This record gives sequence, structure tokens and C-alpha cells, in this order.
Amino acid sequence: MHRLRALLLKDLTLFLRGAGMVALLLPFLLLLVKEKESLLSDVTLKPFPIAIRDEDETYMSRTLIHMVGEVELFSKVDVVNEESDAELFAKGYAAVTTIPKDFFYEMYVSDKRPALLSLNEGMPLQATLYRAVFTSVMDVIRMEEAAHYGMYFFVYGKLNRQQKNRCLQ
Repeated sequence: MHRLRALLLKDLTLFLRGAGMVALLLPFLLLLVKEKESLLSDVTLKPFPIAIRDEDETYMSRTLIHMVGEVELFSKVDVVNEESDAELFAKGYAAVTTIPKDFFYEMYVSDKRPALLSLNEGMPLQATLYRAVFTSVMDVIRMEEAAHYGMYFFVYGKLNRQQKNRCLQ
């Protein structure tokens, strides 16, 4: 009996001194980390839906819609026609963008016709993020158009409005 007690005492001493205490506390530490992670997941931004009304119905507008659909920030990108902005906001959409007729044509002839952007006030964070993403995309398109126009101006000189329209026809 004395030997059994000595073995148990030795094993208990080794357990409490070395990695045994870590092995005992590890499940509790993992449980705390998991709990903290679940608390933080409530704060993170989840993908949200947006709607696009395509009145232009051109290859460029479809390409833009497809590119927006690939952004992981948006859970879905729906092309809508008849529904009003209020109806879409009631369905949980964060924003509605309207691409007006001849939008890309007028953009490339340097007419500053804006796309219409409606934001859901009930989703301020998502709406602000969408406005930032949309504004960035439009700025990139405008800068690309300005670079092309600048290169043309450098090579061929300035065009008047009639010449611009003739080139685009």
C-alpha cells in the first residue's frame, strides 16, 4: 500500500509541476477563446444585398453589374425593374443604384451624368460602405476615361463637341 501511495504522489507531483497543469487548463482556455470569438462575430459585418436598376441595358452596364456581383461584401446583387426604392429597402436591401439610359455613352463623351444612388437609412453602416465602394468604382472609370481623352488630346489635339459626337457614332 505504501508503494501505491508513493506512485500516486509522484505522478501527482509531476502532473502539477510540468505540462499536466497546462493539459488540465487547456480545455477551459479553448472554451474561453471560443466564447470570445462568438461575441466578436456579432460585431463583424456580414455581407448584405444591394439592387441595381439597369435602364441603360448595354454590354457595359451588364459588365458593371457582373463585376459588382463578384464583390464579397455583397450577399446578392439583384437587377430590378418595377419595384420602388422603398419596397426594396423594406425587403432588406442596403442600397439601390439606377444606371440611367445612355449612361456609359455620355460618360465617354465627358458629359457628367451621374448614376442615381439611393441608400437605406435603416442600414447606415452598410449604406455608407456601399457608397464608398460605388464612389471608388466610378472614380476609377472617370480617371480611365480622362486618361484616354488626355492621350487623344496629346496625339490629335482638342476636339470640339461635333467632332466628339462624330467619332462616337
